[in-house]
Amino acid sequence: SFPQEIVYSIKRPPNSGHLLMVSQTTSFTEEPSLEHVQTFTQEDINEGSVLYISSSFDQESDHFILDVTNGVKAVEDIFVQLEILPNYIPLEIQNITVEEGGATVLSKDILSISNPYFMTHNLKFMVMEQPRNGSIQNAARHQDSDLYIFTWDEVEQQLIVYEHDGSESSSDSF
Repeated sequence: SFPQEIVYSIKRPPNSGHLLMVSQTTSFTEEPSLEHVQTFTQEDINEGSVLYISSSFDQESDHFILDVTNGVKAVEDIFVQLEILPNYIPLEIQNITVEEGGATVLSKDILSISNPYFMTHNLKFMVMEQPRNGSIQNAARHQDSDLYIFTWDEVEQQLIVYEHDGSESSSDSF
């Protein structure tokens, strides 16, 4: 079968979003348009013309059911599961308390990511502003300078440490 002969028909649409088709215009001055779609071809998929757009802010997944045929043979009730990724990394940070001159591990209890997708992609954290009354260190490396980049794997292994400098300060931030 040729890609244009394989036709998908939406049997049950997504619960939290829409399937849309990018329609190319014949004029170079007009922008492509998006139209709701009930059927599309394999050629449309290959060209990247079929899109899923989430209509809910807090959904992590969605699904729809479709049938597919090539004109000779049909397959029905194909369940398509979608994982919806947020536009930002859902990082939650807890405040920490450290005794003067002490240290604490920046563990998953302090830095947590609520979406499992991001936890599997060894994220890199970049320290944009160093602490004024301490330093961030990697316990596995014995560096003399401040740590500017560390990974989620290092957080999971409990290697990232905030160490207070022993000054008479009562707060710090980074």
